[in-house]
Amino acid sequence: MRKTRTKNEQLAIDAVKSVLKENLFSVIDDLDVVDKPDWVFAIDGKKIAADCCHLSMERAMSWSKTIKRLKHGKAYEIIIPNEPHIWLRQTIENKQKRIKEYTDRSGAQEVWLIVHSDLLEFPFFEFDSVTIDLLKRSAASMDSSFSKIWFVYKGEKAFSLWEKGHPKIDFPELDLNNGYPIITKIQARDTLTQRGLTFDAGRRNIVETVRLQPLDKRYRLLYLK
Repeated sequence: MRKTRTKNEQLAIDAVKSVLKENLFSVIDDLDVVDKPDWVFAIDGKKIAADCCHLSMERAMSWSKTIKRLKHGKAYEIIIPNEPHIWLRQTIENKQKRIKEYTDRSGAQEVWLIVHSDLLEFPFFEFDSVTIDLLKRSAASMDSSFSKIWFVYKGEKAFSLWEKGHPKIDFPELDLNNGYPIITKIQARDTLTQRGLTFDAGRRNIVETVRLQPLDKRYRLLYLK
């Protein structure tokens, strides 16, 4: 079990805490717990546990069983279907399996989920009205045991996607009028900069284009080489 939070986790927690304080809540942290769950605190005498999940390209690729193909120190062009609603569903399903563990360990009365983009580097997906709508509708479609689900995007204020008591709705569908939405990024795995070295992830150094299929198994993309 980790003794410190990641920088991304701390930034996500700080963003949520800032919104709570803006709404005049007094937040009292339990400094003894920083992992599993990532944050334990009290508001108005109620003890709450919160866990963070980073929506990274690596995580999305791992759900499609692709991340292991990337070799260290190499640059790749990644073409990935833009499916924020499915990424959130996967996150909720994976994380809520641990809710009892979190409440047993922390003594919390309820558990929140804080989903966030990369808060240190450039996020791999856009923050726009379509993404926000898909995330909110996805959260509202789930039989979640969380009491509240937050979203934090780099440079934006934290906001609530869903909270207990909201009516359940159908799982959202993508607008496919312009084809299946995709994201194209240049990605390097372990670029060696932490060891004082540099690595050029420019297009001229791309060793392979990795084309992912949708997590929505009803669809299959036919990529032109």
